[in-house]
Amino acid sequence: MQIAREWGLNVAQARYSSWGNWYAPVTRFPAALLDAEGYIIFPDEASLRANKKIKITRQINVPSRISSLQGYVKVAGLIPEELPHSQRIVEGAKLKITVNRYERNAAGRKACLEHYGYACSVCDITLKTIYGERAERLIHVHHLIPLSEIGSEYVLDPIKDLRPVCPNCHAFLHTTSPPITIPEAKKILKNLSGNQAKSDGIKQAST
Repeated sequence: MQIAREWGLNVAQARYSSWGNWYAPVTRFPAALLDAEGYIIFPDEASLRANKKIKITRQINVPSRISSLQGYVKVAGLIPEELPHSQRIVEGAKLKITVNRYERNAAGRKACLEHYGYACSVCDITLKTIYGERAERLIHVHHLIPLSEIGSEYVLDPIKDLRPVCPNCHAFLHTTSPPITIPEAKKILKNLSGNQAKSDGIKQAST
């Protein structure tokens, strides 16, 4: 289906449910179950039937939704710019729905995070250290050159063109158009931290 192709999924069959709980049967594998924000891939029928959170009758029922399953990959983000294989990763093709969305290849995100890791490129925070194991892979991927400025398809270099950023810093980068650069954001953060340290020092000296 179209959304599976947009997300770069190499599967024989894909089923979609906006809520992620009821699906038509799958007969070809590898198969993907998708919801509005992500997907999970089953390499074979045995792996699908072995999942205790899935009930299979005439339909596939996931009462807790596929987002609760181990192996679920979240693609869609909260920022329109952050929407989700081959060695050549092509992106571009602006798609207009209610907001501007962009055709993304999930392989680009994967390659970026494998290279840079999950620490934010702006504040250096890894959300796992704050929220624990559940936030281990909670990170956005920021495109250094907005696709709206490119206008045509190009071959993406995940190492050169992408950087991991936490949701807060990602939102801050997009408070201007064009976005604030990562070096600019780091400088702003450093200046604010320095001013806060000076303020704390003054307060301590006066007590």
